[in-house]
Amino acid sequence: MLSSPAQKWGAMVTGLLSFSSLAHAHCPLCALAVGTGAVAAQYYGMGLSAIGAFVGGAGVVMGLMVMNKIPREYVPHQKAFIVGGSFLLTILTLNMIPSESLMLPILWVGEAGSLLNKAYWLDKALLGSVFGGIATLVSHGIHEHIKKSAGKSLIPFQGVIATVLLVALTAGILQWAIP
Repeated sequence: MLSSPAQKWGAMVTGLLSFSSLAHAHCPLCALAVGTGAVAAQYYGMGLSAIGAFVGGAGVVMGLMVMNKIPREYVPHQKAFIVGGSFLLTILTLNMIPSESLMLPILWVGEAGSLLNKAYWLDKALLGSVFGGIATLVSHGIHEHIKKSAGKSLIPFQGVIATVLLVALTAGILQWAIP
């Protein structure tokens, strides 16, 4: 019988990984891992920019998962529209929760109030989502490059590991840089 919380979590993760061969792709596991990262970041009190990184990553992962399920391209740039649409629909829900803003003063040149002499306000969660989405796309590209160069994945769950590590690294940097 499983008595400790660590044993229960271990059994749950083992069970999820055993079903991964049914998925024939790393995307469902990536979505689960990145989504869990967002929940864990909120639970441990990380800032909205770090949580946004995981949410943005989840939006891109879901778009990549849908993109891989469509057998052929029906419209030009279909893949970019699917991934971008998934990302936008995911992060638009962030506007429904209260957020914090970050002031970015650009005081370089020109009159007060001109484009290069003004203070801009950026939503922390939205900024984190953009960086998380970019990190996910970069990790997917790294995974595909390694798979193409070597002819196969070098380690089991390579795509999941690359995605989770890069998004977590991005969230950590955002937590440190934009508390």
